[in-house]
This record gives sequence, structure tokens and C-alpha cells, in this order.
Amino acid sequence: MWDWIKSGKLRMDIETVALQDIESVWKRDDFNGKRVVIVI
Repeated sequence: MWDWIKSGKLRMDIETVALQDIESVWKRDDFNGKRVVIVI
């Protein structure tokens, strides 16, 4: 699947969020299908 995304055959709406901000992310309700990736 990631190969398809990288090649542009599949698109995903991804938001990266710092681990230190995880608490505020859990409280949000505006993702609407967006994928959240936690980064250190």
C-alpha cells in the first residue's frame, strides 16, 4: 500500500503530529478520514 501511495496510485490525507502533542490530538474531532501519524 505504501508503494502505491509513494507512486501516486493511491492518495491518503496524512497529518503528522509530534508525540509531545498527542494529548491535544486525542481531543480533536476534525479528522474526517484523515490519517494521523505520530512522530517522535
